[in-house]
Amino acid sequence: MSATHEGRGEGEGGRGVGPRVPTPSPPNANVPTPSPSNPKLLTVLRSKLRVGHYSRRTEQAYVSWTRRFVRHHGLVHPAELAEPEVVSFLRHLAEDRHVAQATQAQALAALHSCISTSSGGRSSWRGGYLAHGRRSDCRWY
Repeated sequence: MSATHEGRGEGEGGRGVGPRVPTPSPPNANVPTPSPSNPKLLTVLRSKLRVGHYSRRTEQAYVSWTRRFVRHHGLVHPAELAEPEVVSFLRHLAEDRHVAQATQAQALAALHSCISTSSGGRSSWRGGYLAHGRRSDCRWY
């Protein structure tokens, strides 16, 4: 086989595809541009979790849940979302994704942390969605 990877195609890495072209992200006028005085949400969330001495794995999980939540609602900043959107996301997890109650609880905790971070502590949302009294009957929406 030669150095040009004959027979593999003409792309980067020999996979038969051309160079990766970045797709432009949709403009969102409501999201401020990150700067040293106005950092990105996930950076602030990570800092908050580190100051609170959360484990790195918890930090990764919370960031992941925040990303999923934002993507579920069409890349809208969490500061613009409220309780109905959280309930909608938790319903999606329970009904469409069939996740366990413990997973829903983790997502809820992550979203509570995310929303309180994005609103600068001005959120009136408290994050209690336990619908039934007994643990065996609980639904997190």
